Amino acid sequence: MIKPNIYKFLAFGLLIIAVPVICIAASKYDIAYIFTKMRNMAFDVKPAELDIKQESPGQIYGVFMETGLDDAAYSLRCFKEGSISIYFTNGGGIIGIGEHENARNKGLDLISFSEKYVKYAKKTKTRDLPSPGETYFYFLSFDGIYFLSAKINVIEKGKHLYFPLYMKAQEVLTEARIIDESRN
Repeated sequence: MIKPNIYKFLAFGLLIIAVPVICIAASKYDIAYIFTKMRNMAFDVKPAELDIKQESPGQIYGVFMETGLDDAAYSLRCFKEGSISIYFTNGGGIIGIGEHENARNKGLDLISFSEKYVKYAKKTKTRDLPSPGETYFYFLSFDGIYFLSAKINVIEKGKHLYFPLYMKAQEVLTEARIIDESRN
């Protein structure tokens, strides 16, 4: 018969083995400190800090689309007050996108359009990054953060329920590319 203390020892041993494996699995990409810092700030911002007032129950005030590529992930972030930014796990990014009217309008369209997808989303407290080949949507609302996920190759076939939402986000990304290219 095994004594109770041996269970503690075995559990500790499993923990020593499991923690590095979990950490390796969790770090799909090399993630720059600035990416993590800016991502956490975006998740933690309160609507009042952006002068966003609640107009309706369950209103979304921010949408993040995060996409995992083979060696990096990127995060598109749109807020109801008009700010838009894109950050890359390697530390790069594009800011000030929302200062341009076309992009700001596309970002606001994405936020409004997202309202109809909340019913498919699950409320979450996690902030996971997508694995390569996945896209995550985070909807920041006055009553919490909601989450959707899908495989990119499935969405891009055009028949997935989230395809229209994905395409709205692609419109914002297109505007961001145009702006970024005009800066160079």
